[in-house]
Amino acid sequence: VTEGAHKVSLVEPTTAGFVVLGISTGAWKTPFPPRRAQRRQALASLSNRASALRGTPGVREATVFSAILRPPGQPKAGEGPAAAYDVVLLVVTDSPAIARDIADAVAAETPSAAATDRLVLAGSNVRSMGPVSPSPGGVFLFNFFTGPTMQATLDAWQYTAGWFERQTRLDNSTVILPDAQSHSPFPIINHCRWNSLRQVLPSLLFKRSFRSFVLAAFNEASVVPHPILYRVHS
Repeated sequence: VTEGAHKVSLVEPTTAGFVVLGISTGAWKTPFPPRRAQRRQALASLSNRASALRGTPGVREATVFSAILRPPGQPKAGEGPAAAYDVVLLVVTDSPAIARDIADAVAAETPSAAATDRLVLAGSNVRSMGPVSPSPGGVFLFNFFTGPTMQATLDAWQYTAGWFERQTRLDNSTVILPDAQSHSPFPIINHCRWNSLRQVLPSLLFKRSFRSFVLAAFNEASVVPHPILYRVHS
């Protein structure tokens, strides 16, 4: 077995639908998102939207996340700019069809003046390590993967996910597969939660196998991770 390779524990994916609305309020020059007026505006705008969506039939959850850190494992030079969504709204619905209706409504709107880049997609759950609790207090990952095909990207995620389960005690993860209408630049997006930064960050910084196994596996598959860590805003 390759060093670091451990088969991940998967459960049956949920039949829920997902909407991901990501807003970038500008480039990041450091691992930390800049404090900007536009960011405050985007957080306020998405918080209002989340509040309205929570009363909508078919919507289970609507949570706004505020970025805190780009962890190690970002795109290398020549792999294109890293994802820079410093504000994300995740909506969980009863079905992918309901998620598509919400995404269509959002996509039809004029983007907020606070956004330099906006991601709107709807999708389903293609792999699961267990449900992700949206309760505040934890640290949440959205990893926006690019890769040659959806299957190659998904295989690379699944091959490396066991490392996170073993090294960081990760016991939850929802891999979102964007639907065809989303025309997503990201074949999959992984979403998961740890209880604290202490649970995950030291492994990414100090465990050699993160580079020698996880990042090497992505590189070999021509898959590029764009990980961003968040906290719940509202």
